[in-house]
Parts: sequence; C-alpha cells; structure tokens
Amino acid sequence: MKKILLVCMAAFLLLTMTGCGSNKEIDLVAAMEEIDGLKSSEFDRATAVTALMDPTLFGEVEDIYTLSNVGISEENVANEEGMYDYSMAREVGEEHGYSYFIGKPADGKKDALLAELDAYYDGMEDQLLKEEVEGYLVYIVSSDNEKALSLIKEEGYPALFGMMGEVTDEVLSTTFNINSEDVLEYAGKTSMMIVSASGYMIIKPAEGKKEVVKEAMADYMAKQEEQWGSYLPSQYDLVKNRLETEVEGYLVYVVSEDNDAVLKAIKNNIEK
Repeated sequence: MKKILLVCMAAFLLLTMTGCGSNKEIDLVAAMEEIDGLKSSEFDRATAVTALMDPTLFGEVEDIYTLSNVGISEENVANEEGMYDYSMAREVGEEHGYSYFIGKPADGKKDALLAELDAYYDGMEDQLLKEEVEGYLVYIVSSDNEKALSLIKEEGYPALFGMMGEVTDEVLSTTFNINSEDVLEYAGKTSMMIVSASGYMIIKPAEGKKEVVKEAMADYMAKQEEQWGSYLPSQYDLVKNRLETEVEGYLVYVVSEDNDAVLKAIKNNIEK
C-alpha cells in the first residue's frame, strides 16, 4: 500500500510540474466582445473628422481637396504613403464662414503651415479655436468650438480593429486551410478593408492536431507577408510584428497596432 501511495504521489507531482491537464477554458465569446471594444492608442485624423459630421456645428460644408486654392502649400503637410495627412472643409458658399482644418505638418514645416493657416483665418480670430492634438494642428470656426474639439479628442481614437468579418467554418477552411474537424473551438476576425491587415485568431486544436493547425497558420502568415510586402509597408510591418503565442492550450495569432492589449483581453477571459 505504501508503495502504491508513493507512486501516486510521484505521478501527481509529475503532472503538476509538467502542467499536464492544467489547461483552463477561455470564454471565447467574452474575449471577442472585449477585443472588439479595444481602442487604438494612435490618433486617427480620418476617424476624428467623422465626428464633425454634425450640421449644427458647421452647417453644410464642402471639402477642400486642393490646399493651394486657399493659400496653403501641400508641401507643408505630411505625406504618408502618397496621401496628404489633412482634412479641411468650409461652409458652402461662405468663404469666411464655418470651417475646420486638421492636419499634420511635414517635417520642419510646422511654422510655415501655421503661418499659412493664420493667414487664411485672418480676421476670424474672435470665432477661431486653435489647438494641437497629437501632433495635428486643429483650427475650428463653428457654432460650438469647444464641442467640436471635444468630439475630435474623443472620437479620434478608433476601434483597434475596424470593419471586421467573423471567421466561420467556411472562412476557416478557404482562408486558413484548416479543417473544422481539426479544432475543438475557435474565434477570430479578419479585416474587411483592403488597406488593413489587422485580425486575430484564437484556436484550440483537437487532440493530435496542434502541428497541423500551426503549419496551416504559418502558411497563411507567409502569404500575408508576401501580399502586404508589395502593397502597404505599414501593414507589412504589422504582419511582421504579429503576436504568435499559446494560452491555456489555445493557439493565439494577433496582427494589430497593440498586440499586448489583445493578449490581455484574452487572458482576462480565462475561466476561473
């Protein structure tokens, strides 16, 4: 009897040390809800501008697509991947009516851009609000400047993952080349925007299928690197700096601007 007890104790200690049988479940539904609620830490001008689509603030506005038409040099505005990083609009039919400008100066051009903006808004100082938000120059003339600025600051940090499509069995098979029979459960989303590589996958392989799943995901990520490497450098960097790890027996893959935040959200939903 004593010998049997010693063998049982040794087996228990071995299981404890190796972690066998210790994996806990992840509440995938709750994890996805938390991930979907994550906000980017990076200010996004395009998102901020959508918050200004309030006719009570600016009335009916027209976008200014050619800055030289209003005396501002495009060379003074940052250019990222072939696109000038600014948004400007003014009230239709009112050259000096309500308007806004949100733009990032090009390197070494901040003073020059400020001078041109000040010249454009000359004579409107009593109505004007000037601010710098995360490196962007903001000029506002509206019915409620403080409200407009508040909206910019609140809404300028978009969801970490934008327009996403949820991974289904069909997507799992056609996009990731993974047979649904090879996994016990999974959750994930891929971007629906052609300019975004962001996405995540959480997969619990079936017994004996871990390497099969890992190989399929490795192939998928290799294709992603090839695709984005010749398309958008910023998205290629996201793919190259992706997170690949294992949490409680689940394989985790994350391509985002804040992989640590996504991983934390997943771990927050490990069932006690």
